[in-house]
Amino acid sequence: GLEVQLDLELEYTSQTRIVLDAGIAAFSINSFGISGLVSLRFKPILSELPVLAALQLLFINPPNIDLKFGNMLEVANWPMAKNIIISSVNSAIYDLMVLPNMICVNWGDPNNDNSVSFTNLMPWEIMRISVVEARGVQEGSYWTQRTPSISVTLKLGQQEARTDSISDSKNPVWNETFDFLVYDERQCIRVVVTDTDFAGRQRIVGESELVPVATIVKRGGDGIWVAAQDTKVFVQAVMYELAGDRETLERAYVGAAAAMMSSRSLHMSMEG
Repeated sequence: GLEVQLDLELEYTSQTRIVLDAGIAAFSINSFGISGLVSLRFKPILSELPVLAALQLLFINPPNIDLKFGNMLEVANWPMAKNIIISSVNSAIYDLMVLPNMICVNWGDPNNDNSVSFTNLMPWEIMRISVVEARGVQEGSYWTQRTPSISVTLKLGQQEARTDSISDSKNPVWNETFDFLVYDERQCIRVVVTDTDFAGRQRIVGESELVPVATIVKRGGDGIWVAAQDTKVFVQAVMYELAGDRETLERAYVGAAAAMMSSRSLHMSMEG
């Protein structure tokens, strides 16, 4: 049915004074900030008053959260502790209102008895993305000149996929392919490069900015180099529309796979 959609770039920062006094000690949050693309969808639209009957509220991509603590919580401002806390806050927000999850506020929809509900959207496409190779991988340790053991993690909303680790190469080649559900063409993907040391501990050695799905898919089989700080990762992607016709899906898969392999062979011959 019809709907009205408003997309807003949210940028909110507030100096707060939220204090929990436990008698022997006080804990406080002194600052709160959140930013991201918020989508407001008024759906359904009725032919009579109130016309706009309900609101769907969601973030297209995970928002950026910032908190500053005071009093006995000052220790939580240390980077390691703060990352753990913000990660927990992010997880709670993801589960509530980051695609595909959303909050529905209903004040006039005759087909919905709940005033507030939590639901999720159906995906509209599948992105098949290949992590081909990386260049410029830095040494895994400042104290030893060992060759790093490198893997790449792709993050799209709450979805993650990770390649195998490759050792003894500063220019590793994976040619690994993953599928991601896509709910909105404005969703973004993040590329994270990780080194695993001798003890099995993982350390991030490169992390990209958010890259729009549309930017990667537009390049198709030609691929795109994504900068993850000093490391560059080459990825290729194709998009498949969801359909109930198996033959249509199979034809699309075979054609796209052939195009990607052809482009990959050309890329490798040019590099060679």
